[in-house]
Amino acid sequence: MLKRALFFFSFLVILSDVLPQSKGMQLLQEGIQFYQQNKGQEAVNKLTEAGSELKKSEDWGNYATCQCGLANILSGYQLYDRANKVLDETFPVIQKNLQPNDTRLATCYLNKGMVEVNQRNNTSALKFFHKGLSARKAVHPANSNECLEVVSLLSKVHIDLNYPDSALYYSGLIEKELLNRGQGQALSMADVYNTMGNAYDLKKDYTNAIQFHAKGLNIREKVSGENSSEVAYSLGNVSLAYESNGDFENAEKTGLKSYEIRKKLFGPDDEQTQLSVFNLASLYSEMGEWKKAMQFYELQKKYTEKLNLKAATAEYKLNYGSAQVLSELNISQGILNIKEAASWYALSNEQSKDRLATCYQNLTLAYTSYGDWDMALDYNGKSAAIKKQMGTLDPESELNAGNIYFYQGNNIKAIHAYTQALGLYEKKYGYGHYKHITAIKNIAHVSAKINATAAKQVYQTLLALYKNDEEKQAGVYTDIGSVYLQYSQFDSALFFYNKARGIYKKKSNTSELTNLRSLEGVVAMGQKRYGEAETIFAEVAGLNEKQPNSYFQCKTYSNLALVQLEQKFYDKSEQSANKALTCNRNESGQIKFSDEYLRTRKILFRSKAKSALNTKGLKELKAALAIFEEISKSSSGKNSADEMTVKTGAGNDTYKLNVLAIQLCQSLFQLSGEKMYMDLAAEITEDCKSVVIKNALKDINFKKLSGVPQDLIIAERKTLEQYEQYALSLNTENVSEEEEKRFATKLAELYQQEDSIKKLIKLKYPKYDQLKNAPRSGIGDIQKKLGSDEAIINYIFNRDFAAAIVISNKNIGLVELKNISASEAAILAYREGIDKNDYKTISENGFSLYKNVFSSVDSILTKLQVKKITIIPDGSLFFFPFESLVRTAPKATDNFSTLQYVVKTYDINYLYAASLILTNDQSKSTASKDYIGIAPVFADHNEVAKTRSVSFKPDMFGKKKRSFLSDGTYINPLPGTLAEVDQVSNYLINKGQKCTILKFDLANEKSVKAANLLDYKYIHFATHGFVNENQPNYSGLILAQNGDTEDNILFASEIYNLTLNADLVALSACQTGLGTVSEGEGLIGLSRGFMYAGAKNLLVSLWPVSDEGTSTLMVDFFSSFENSTYTDALRKSKLKLIADPALASPFYWAPFILIGK
Repeated sequence: MLKRALFFFSFLVILSDVLPQSKGMQLLQEGIQFYQQNKGQEAVNKLTEAGSELKKSEDWGNYATCQCGLANILSGYQLYDRANKVLDETFPVIQKNLQPNDTRLATCYLNKGMVEVNQRNNTSALKFFHKGLSARKAVHPANSNECLEVVSLLSKVHIDLNYPDSALYYSGLIEKELLNRGQGQALSMADVYNTMGNAYDLKKDYTNAIQFHAKGLNIREKVSGENSSEVAYSLGNVSLAYESNGDFENAEKTGLKSYEIRKKLFGPDDEQTQLSVFNLASLYSEMGEWKKAMQFYELQKKYTEKLNLKAATAEYKLNYGSAQVLSELNISQGILNIKEAASWYALSNEQSKDRLATCYQNLTLAYTSYGDWDMALDYNGKSAAIKKQMGTLDPESELNAGNIYFYQGNNIKAIHAYTQALGLYEKKYGYGHYKHITAIKNIAHVSAKINATAAKQVYQTLLALYKNDEEKQAGVYTDIGSVYLQYSQFDSALFFYNKARGIYKKKSNTSELTNLRSLEGVVAMGQKRYGEAETIFAEVAGLNEKQPNSYFQCKTYSNLALVQLEQKFYDKSEQSANKALTCNRNESGQIKFSDEYLRTRKILFRSKAKSALNTKGLKELKAALAIFEEISKSSSGKNSADEMTVKTGAGNDTYKLNVLAIQLCQSLFQLSGEKMYMDLAAEITEDCKSVVIKNALKDINFKKLSGVPQDLIIAERKTLEQYEQYALSLNTENVSEEEEKRFATKLAELYQQEDSIKKLIKLKYPKYDQLKNAPRSGIGDIQKKLGSDEAIINYIFNRDFAAAIVISNKNIGLVELKNISASEAAILAYREGIDKNDYKTISENGFSLYKNVFSSVDSILTKLQVKKITIIPDGSLFFFPFESLVRTAPKATDNFSTLQYVVKTYDINYLYAASLILTNDQSKSTASKDYIGIAPVFADHNEVAKTRSVSFKPDMFGKKKRSFLSDGTYINPLPGTLAEVDQVSNYLINKGQKCTILKFDLANEKSVKAANLLDYKYIHFATHGFVNENQPNYSGLILAQNGDTEDNILFASEIYNLTLNADLVALSACQTGLGTVSEGEGLIGLSRGFMYAGAKNLLVSLWPVSDEGTSTLMVDFFSSFENSTYTDALRKSKLKLIADPALASPFYWAPFILIGK
């Protein structure tokens, strides 16, 4: 048993010298001696025996003394139930036989009160303390030590009952008496001040709380010495008060001092030392210093195990597990720890309900990190329900709900939840409390990602809080301006910057004025007022001359170089960039800020490349290309965006650099004739396509991919996000020398951490690494994979430069494409023609696009006698099927059937990158079954997609379309899909193949997952599909809506987590090949998920398709590929539809493309 010294046991020691030697008294004395020897069990046995003897002899006064002593010992060993039982058996006897004013009766009342306090029955304790006080007042004066002892207890119990005013009243009585006695510097006064500090803490008056705890600390330092246990106790209280006030620096300083004193006095495993350990762990958790928090939680582990108490173990599991979750260092183990704690709290008493709610709250955070929104919302609901039942204010549940809704893309619900959280934080912590302010800032940060107006409304609350602090208001104005800058609302940004400027000018804050001037330069840059931006950045550089090697100065010269580059002042841009690079080195010549150095080198490269492309000088072109190669090696995959990209949301930085490098290679090849430059151009083109894979993987909610632990993926993401956060935060800060050193050290740590994670992933999870961090592919290896009649056309389609790289087994050629804007317009017109099924629009724009993007390529292919081509599209070319390009000018006599489509000449398939030819395994699947067809059919035209609000466009040309929008409610029936899967399966069954059909209500998500898709060679989804442009991984396939536990939408993020061994996945749904398209980012849709899951080939669609046309094509396709490639089978099926006048329009056959071979 663990011994605890209690206040009321001291009287037993005195009794040992004065008690007469009756048997009962002798036993009592022996029990006292055992207690003094730390023999708890022997002491309990002797006192129990003594009580029986004293009761027999009716020695009621000493019987009361003995029983109180026994209860105290039991309480000291935390056996409160047994202590209560002893006292409850004693009270009827002694109340009957002792006088009401007997001091021993008063002592029993006070002992009973202490036991109740230890059991958290504070209301009951209060009743017994008042009885004890009344009994003592009958014997002693009200200002006597005997009575003041009880008054002190009353003040402390009122603290536990959350009655701070009553606690201050009772403490005030003691303070007044001690001052009257001239004992204002006595240790007892320090105890009074401690209680008063706790009371003010409850009142959220943290200034007074700190003041009174500090008074107590000063007394204890003078009386007991600076390294005494009493001082350690006061330091702990001062630390907690600072923490409550949000002053973490002083909280850490005083908390650590308390810990060091206790560790030195009592050792690391003492209860008091462990209290400091717990408080520091909690403090570091509050500060977000998770590594430090976990270090202190680790120090608790041994002590908790030694206690061997379930309650203590549960508390430790909760705290340590929460730190693991919130730090995102080991979420999976953290979940297990928290769940173990929750199991104990769920079976415990009502007083543990708040801890159970905390368990659920932190599990909410864990599953939010995993992107498992259903589990997150479930646990958040459980936490909220408990707190509601307890009548506890619960801003955390609203905040967590807001975060979940935000990540789900439901901004309206997110803002509503955040607004609720804001009001509750104010009620719970008080207006202006640091947690209230922190909540406002967090909500403002997330709201800024929704829209500028939402963020501004939240920031207005901060402005009201800072109404008496103009400089803090100026900081808020600057933040609001930066939000508007993020959304390219430049006039609004300047309006708030000017408001901040007025305040800083009034306060003569030159540092912030310089920072604002820099931001104004960024605004001018975003408005393309480059000349004005150049003037501003030159001015800022001059103002900041006293800090020539600061991060801010490096950034300023980089920005100056950037705006000079935009004005085509290439020489001036080079000079400014070199100044930035010079600023970025210390006296030893070492780089200080790696991220800014990389950014500046990119700007320098762009300047040199643009200049070299103008002059066409061989030396200059080679020098520029050398810088690009250096950047490619040093960037380690980091996309270090320039200032304009960061502030105005411009396109992908890496992609633009790659496009410039391709242009350099083209010019060098033209001037030198050296083949290596064409090879390098092809390799760089491949690099452009790798960006999409990295971004796609980053955007799939970090669920378990190819066996990669979620914790590892989150750790990788967290490292990159921290890197970006440090870089972006310093874009608008004037940095001190001390901050520069700290920042440089932190960046070095992040680089090292990222490299360690990459090495681990590469070693243990090669599939994930291959997809995410694929090295530059050797073009020679790709060429070896191509047959004599095969070629790859890898497109770069950018408004600054467009080209097609033609790769055959012997040659590599680059065709520069002109009329880019005209091509983009033709694609849009073509798509509009498809919607209207307009022959003139489709044929004319099909021919126009052929001339602009394929005719020169076609000439090369003809010379090489190529018949099979792999298209790797880029940009808006992803929205167009190359099969439907028209090779000759449409004649007046032509119709949809007679047009000379490219598909009549070439077998065409698609890939995301040429390097996939090296990894795309086309060996036959070893799956045990052949075909599974999935067709919900949606026979009831009123069937509703219960988990998403959906609607469909009207019928097109009298045909049912498999089209999906995001703003209605009903799902159109697809009767053709029933015949489609039936006819395909019947054909395959007749060939002796094993087939499974899931149709109508059986085609739900639960059945699909239970079918084990890994077992099938051919997987065929015949259903509605849809694309979410804003969040591509919430694109999906709609399955039967039969109300089971699943949501019956197979989302792209879920598809990544499937395990397939399929030769072919056919998605005869709408727009399943599309997704978000932007510069360098290509296509992110359902198709990539299936490829990642293990599908060797995919058949997908590029626009809403007709039910009838799809069924015809699919049945014919599945009937044709037995003795040919999938590409050839698809081409033949399309040619059959073209030959049928009723289905010859590209609307019916062109949207389906084959991704794979």
